[in-house]
Amino acid sequence: MSNIPIPFFPVTKTQIIYILYLLVFFAVSCKKDSNSPTPEELKRLEETKFLATIKSDAPAQYFISGEFNGTKIYCTTTNSDIFPSHDTLYNLIAQNQSLTLDGIQMMRDNKEATVKLSININQSNIFSKPLPYTLPHQNQKPGEFATIGLVNSKDYFNPPAGTSQADHHYMSSLGSVRVQVTEINDSTLTGTFSGNIFNKQFTTIPIKNGAFHIKLKSYK
Repeated sequence: MSNIPIPFFPVTKTQIIYILYLLVFFAVSCKKDSNSPTPEELKRLEETKFLATIKSDAPAQYFISGEFNGTKIYCTTTNSDIFPSHDTLYNLIAQNQSLTLDGIQMMRDNKEATVKLSININQSNIFSKPLPYTLPHQNQKPGEFATIGLVNSKDYFNPPAGTSQADHHYMSSLGSVRVQVTEINDSTLTGTFSGNIFNKQFTTIPIKNGAFHIKLKSYK
């Protein structure tokens, strides 16, 4: 069989540049599509856009802070001047061995009362533990766990149409957060936290660089 000659079409310099331009265009387009938000990410952005409107407090001695879905929130307020019971409830340690009661509750609002942050540590026997003390850990006893919470206070107490209070309350689930107490000094706890919290619709708020410094007061 005789060889069939392959036709040759001369390509100009302008055509080569055009082909290269198309290749770059398609490569950029594919990269842009791969970086586009998923439906879940778009839902989270819509439901957590309130975070960007929260005004943090000025630095203070006692605080709870963190980056919530990328937004830095710093809370120092207890409003104990208006509600005296908050002086204990926001800095609470309740221990009673006969009742197997051992709970720590730390909370802070911002001054505008648009957000509340909370940390709870249960059944830790914290003052007898070596530091740093971290939850979760491998040898947890029953009932020993930590939780992180965030309340969108503005919408929680006045839910927009089509929502309920539970839509604006975010809490950790078992094992979804890491809480570490790094220092205890005169009943003052210092530590860090990170992880994920959720509302009843399972919208997730990721937490990074969480920190707290709270002086505890015993419940009487």
